[in-house]
Amino acid sequence: QRTGDGLRQTWVVIIADAEYSARPLSEIRATAKPDSTYTPANLYGTLTDEKLVYDLFHTNYRVPKSHIIELVDKTDDAVTLTGATIDSAIRSLKDKVDGDDNLVVWYSGHGLGRKAKYPTGTWMLNGGQYTAAELSEALDYLGADANYIFSDSCHAGGFGSQVTAKNSVVFSAAKASQYSAEDMRGGGLFTRTMVPLLQKTGSLLDSF
Repeated sequence: QRTGDGLRQTWVVIIADAEYSARPLSEIRATAKPDSTYTPANLYGTLTDEKLVYDLFHTNYRVPKSHIIELVDKTDDAVTLTGATIDSAIRSLKDKVDGDDNLVVWYSGHGLGRKAKYPTGTWMLNGGQYTAAELSEALDYLGADANYIFSDSCHAGGFGSQVTAKNSVVFSAAKASQYSAEDMRGGGLFTRTMVPLLQKTGSLLDSF
């Protein structure tokens, strides 16, 4: 852990995966309710989530743009999110985050449950997956004073329960066996509910 400089700064990594065209349909169906005819594929609402979260930290909490990393996989671009993409982005903050700082990781996308071939505790990406174990290693590598992880996905509780990084708290949209929901106005119900609550405060420390 880097020695603190006496200043508490906030660093934010926002992950929003809207496109899932690269995933086998059988894997995508494994995240759906067993009795559902709905086949989840692209998650357009994650783009709404990303904007809400960005505005929360930049506008309300006054986090500089240079402190915010946006990882977005839209349906009309050449970007394909992978676990390596996320891991590299988080670890790129190594020489910036120190022992006095806050680190926020906010994910909006599909989550894998017990029916999938990957273990519970996995964010399902268009180009692969990212596990709670990988996130934990990356967070400990940075050594922030406080890590805040927000997981807006199905089975998010399974992911959160496996985060072992020091000084971390996880907020999950659903239990390991549950499915998350989208608000009728677009975006995840978890994010649309959480962001207004956080907007009522002036900082992360005031929120929690």
